[in-house]
Amino acid sequence: KSEVWRDDTPLQAADIIELDHYCKVRGIDLVPSIASFGHLYKVLRTKTFDSLCECPEPEGTQFSFIDRMNHHTLNAADPKALQYAKERIAEYASLFSSSYFNIGADETFDLGKGRSSVRAGEIGTDELYMEFVEELCNYVISLGKKPMFWGDVINKFPDKIKQLPKETICLNWGYAAKQTDEIVVKMQKAGAKQYVCPGVCGWNEWINLLPESYSNISRMCSYAHRCEAEGILNTDWGDYGHINQPDFSTAGMIYGAAFSWNSRQLPEKEINQMISVIEYGDSEGLFIEKVAEIGQYELFDWHMAVYYREKNELLLENVTKEKLEQANIELCRIRKDLQCRIMKLEETQRDRIRAYLIAIDAICIWNDIGKVILSGNEKADPDGALLAEKLEKWFQYYCGIWREVSRESELWRVREVVDWYADFLRKK
Repeated sequence: KSEVWRDDTPLQAADIIELDHYCKVRGIDLVPSIASFGHLYKVLRTKTFDSLCECPEPEGTQFSFIDRMNHHTLNAADPKALQYAKERIAEYASLFSSSYFNIGADETFDLGKGRSSVRAGEIGTDELYMEFVEELCNYVISLGKKPMFWGDVINKFPDKIKQLPKETICLNWGYAAKQTDEIVVKMQKAGAKQYVCPGVCGWNEWINLLPESYSNISRMCSYAHRCEAEGILNTDWGDYGHINQPDFSTAGMIYGAAFSWNSRQLPEKEINQMISVIEYGDSEGLFIEKVAEIGQYELFDWHMAVYYREKNELLLENVTKEKLEQANIELCRIRKDLQCRIMKLEETQRDRIRAYLIAIDAICIWNDIGKVILSGNEKADPDGALLAEKLEKWFQYYCGIWREVSRESELWRVREVVDWYADFLRKK
């Protein structure tokens, strides 16, 4: 339905078929993955489909990045909701040559709390979830595909995995830097066919947190080897508009590729040196080591910026104006170092540094915005009006690198946040 995508730049059927062919000739299995239970914010806010929502919101409610992550689940007790999910699965499955299909089914936070509450009271929320997922898995099998689904919900009642068709693969994710093996071991004991799913740690960050990414991916891959998982699926999420450049996930993807095939894991410094030399042509092998420093100085990050705008709550705990100032001093040092490093890279790789420099500028500007907010009614340093102009000028460069690799997508929503802060700063 056009109402769902009218403010977006969606892929069309021909785009997907072309991409599927591009992947297939290169030995890549492009697996379709759609939300078919939770995470249906855009769909369930439309006039066409709001009747299928578990907990519908009042008409005219403003868009919210935060609410999009936390709400809008299909009413599992409504046969029409099940039919909607099956129709979307059939529509997408026909475009892909893969023998797999990921139905999503993660983070169904609202389930049993609204329109399905009576049914949930009769059979339990766990069983209500399983009934819906089982129906979708069987439907995927009827289309000649093997079903996959995210494992965060079933982790709470792992033995129910036996209710699903034997072909079903549980995508068992965990993204903490010090992720334990608990969920992987739990699903192994329950007899699940599972993929272990780490992440590249870029969500809501201007640049990926590489030390956290290395720690998460190396741990999760080791659990996968030990628990004899079916495979590993390394993930990259955006959350509030996916603000970072796709290229920033390259090192994390290489960690996943290296550690999924080989249980002998390279130390962080060693693999970073190899990535610097092989991927970026850095003759000294230091590029990734320098880039990995950046994330630790992102103190007023995108999540905090969105949260302050939408909820009027400041999440800057134990962060002072002095810490923000010192962080920006360190970022300026790293920026100069990267600029000097341009000539150390192979000529074909030098332009990749531009996106990193723009990301450093972003972090510095948002750290300064954090300082203004912490200043409250005191005279802010830097001056709000000057900082607003700096923010708007930086955003033009940011839009340029976005459009080099991406469609417009949600750039306009990112712009709304930037514009709100520019106006806020000028009031200051």
